[in-house]
Amino acid sequence: MRNYLDRFITGFFIFVFGIIWFFRIKEHVKPKMYDIISYDVFGNETNPGEIRTKFRTHDVALSYIREYQKVFPHLKFSIQYQIPEIKRSFMCSRILKIDHK
Repeated sequence: MRNYLDRFITGFFIFVFGIIWFFRIKEHVKPKMYDIISYDVFGNETNPGEIRTKFRTHDVALSYIREYQKVFPHLKFSIQYQIPEIKRSFMCSRILKIDHK
């Protein structure tokens, strides 16, 4: 009898902690595009001619920034990216959502 009680209590806590973990997880989303923005001495955005400004990876964008800083020492460069918004498709969020029509 004691063996079954121990298994039941262990299973109960595994179930409860599993549900808590499921509702606390966050989805990690990486940006798909990185943009290079250049600033002049006064802090205004500029475009110094025909330079490449859109990249797919962060490392390549950083590499181009290093090269651009050598070519254009009077400008400052930064990386801009947008993280897309993801909606979780889970039944509980639809049930708890109140529709104000």
